[in-house]
Amino acid sequence: MKGSMLGGALLAVVLGTGQVQAQELDLSKCAFPAAPAIPDGSTATEEQMADAGGAVRAFIGETEAGLACLESARTAHGGELTEEQQKAFNGTWDTAVDAMNAVANGYNQEVREYKAANPG
Repeated sequence: MKGSMLGGALLAVVLGTGQVQAQELDLSKCAFPAAPAIPDGSTATEEQMADAGGAVRAFIGETEAGLACLESARTAHGGELTEEQQKAFNGTWDTAVDAMNAVANGYNQEVREYKAANPG
Protein backbone atom coordinates (compact mmCIF):
# COMPACT_ATOMS: atom_id res chain seq x y z
CA MET A 1 0.00 0.00 0.00
CA LYS A 2 1.47 3.34 -1.09
CA GLY A 3 0.17 5.24 1.93
CA SER A 4 1.85 3.17 4.61
CA MET A 5 5.24 3.45 2.89
CA LEU A 6 4.88 7.24 2.71
CA GLY A 7 3.70 7.41 6.32
CA GLY A 8 6.54 5.25 7.62
CA ALA A 9 9.19 7.25 5.79
CA LEU A 10 7.84 10.56 7.05
CA LEU A 11 7.52 9.23 10.56
CA ALA A 12 11.19 8.31 10.57
CA VAL A 13 12.17 11.75 9.27
CA VAL A 14 9.98 13.70 11.70
CA LEU A 15 10.78 11.63 14.75
CA GLY A 16 14.45 11.62 13.89
CA THR A 17 14.63 15.41 14.25
CA GLY A 18 11.47 16.26 16.13
CA GLN A 19 13.08 16.57 19.53
CA VAL A 20 16.25 18.52 19.09
CA GLN A 21 18.08 20.14 21.97
CA ALA A 22 20.86 22.64 21.34
CA GLN A 23 22.57 24.24 24.34
CA GLU A 24 20.09 26.64 26.00
CA LEU A 25 17.54 26.38 23.20
CA ASP A 26 15.23 23.65 24.49
CA LEU A 27 13.19 22.15 21.67
CA SER A 28 12.70 18.84 23.48
CA LYS A 29 9.13 19.66 24.51
CA CYS A 30 8.06 20.21 20.91
CA ALA A 31 6.44 16.99 19.74
CA PHE A 32 5.43 16.06 16.23
CA PRO A 33 2.89 13.38 15.23
CA ALA A 34 3.43 10.32 13.11
CA ALA A 35 2.31 10.74 9.52
CA PRO A 36 -1.00 9.01 8.84
CA ALA A 37 -1.36 6.11 6.44
CA ILE A 38 -2.98 7.18 3.20
CA PRO A 39 -4.97 4.55 1.30
CA ASP A 40 -4.50 3.82 -2.38
CA GLY A 41 -7.13 6.02 -3.99
CA SER A 42 -7.64 3.67 -6.93
CA THR A 43 -8.93 0.91 -4.65
CA ALA A 44 -10.07 2.72 -1.48
CA THR A 45 -13.67 3.07 -0.41
CA GLU A 46 -15.31 6.44 0.13
CA GLU A 47 -15.22 5.80 3.89
CA GLN A 48 -11.49 5.03 3.81
CA MET A 49 -10.80 8.24 1.91
CA ALA A 50 -12.93 10.27 4.32
CA ASP A 51 -11.15 8.72 7.31
CA ALA A 52 -7.79 9.48 5.72
CA GLY A 53 -8.88 13.07 5.11
CA GLY A 54 -9.67 13.44 8.81
CA ALA A 55 -6.34 11.89 9.75
CA VAL A 56 -4.49 14.24 7.40
CA ARG A 57 -6.27 17.28 8.85
CA ALA A 58 -5.43 16.10 12.39
CA PHE A 59 -1.80 15.52 11.39
CA ILE A 60 -1.51 19.00 9.94
CA GLY A 61 -3.11 20.55 13.03
CA GLU A 62 -0.81 18.67 15.41
CA THR A 63 2.22 19.53 13.31
CA GLU A 64 1.23 23.20 13.32
CA ALA A 65 1.02 22.96 17.13
CA GLY A 66 4.57 21.56 17.14
CA LEU A 67 5.70 24.49 15.00
CA ALA A 68 4.06 26.92 17.43
CA CYS A 69 5.96 25.18 20.22
CA LEU A 70 9.21 25.73 18.32
CA GLU A 71 8.43 29.44 18.02
CA SER A 72 7.65 29.58 21.75
CA ALA A 73 10.95 27.88 22.57
CA ARG A 74 12.79 30.34 20.37
CA THR A 75 11.03 33.27 22.05
CA ALA A 76 11.71 31.85 25.54
CA HIS A 77 15.38 31.53 24.65
CA GLY A 78 15.53 35.29 24.46
CA GLY A 79 18.84 36.18 22.86
CA GLU A 80 20.33 35.48 19.49
CA LEU A 81 20.74 31.88 18.52
CA THR A 82 24.16 30.42 17.93
CA GLU A 83 24.82 28.94 14.50
CA GLU A 84 24.32 25.46 15.98
CA GLN A 85 21.03 26.45 17.59
CA GLN A 86 19.80 28.10 14.39
CA LYS A 87 20.63 24.95 12.42
CA ALA A 88 18.76 22.79 14.96
CA PHE A 89 15.75 25.10 14.88
CA ASN A 90 15.70 25.38 11.09
CA GLY A 91 16.23 21.65 10.58
CA THR A 92 13.36 20.74 12.88
CA TRP A 93 11.10 23.40 11.38
CA ASP A 94 11.92 22.43 7.78
CA THR A 95 11.43 18.72 8.44
CA ALA A 96 8.00 19.33 9.96
CA VAL A 97 6.89 21.61 7.11
CA ASP A 98 8.20 19.15 4.53
CA ALA A 99 6.26 16.35 6.25
CA MET A 100 3.04 18.39 6.20
CA ASN A 101 3.49 19.15 2.51
CA ALA A 102 4.31 15.55 1.63
CA VAL A 103 1.29 14.19 3.51
CA ALA A 104 -1.07 16.78 2.03
CA ASN A 105 0.27 16.26 -1.50
CA GLY A 106 0.14 12.47 -1.11
CA TYR A 107 -3.44 12.59 0.10
CA ASN A 108 -4.46 14.97 -2.70
CA GLN A 109 -2.92 12.62 -5.28
CA GLU A 110 -4.86 9.69 -3.84
CA VAL A 111 -8.07 11.75 -3.90
CA ARG A 112 -7.49 12.38 -7.62
CA GLU A 113 -6.95 8.64 -8.13
CA TYR A 114 -10.10 7.87 -6.11
CA LYS A 115 -12.14 10.27 -8.26
CA ALA A 116 -10.70 8.78 -11.46
CA ALA A 117 -11.63 5.27 -10.28
CA ASN A 118 -15.09 6.36 -9.09
CA PRO A 119 -16.44 8.90 -11.62
CA GLY A 120 -19.72 10.58 -10.99
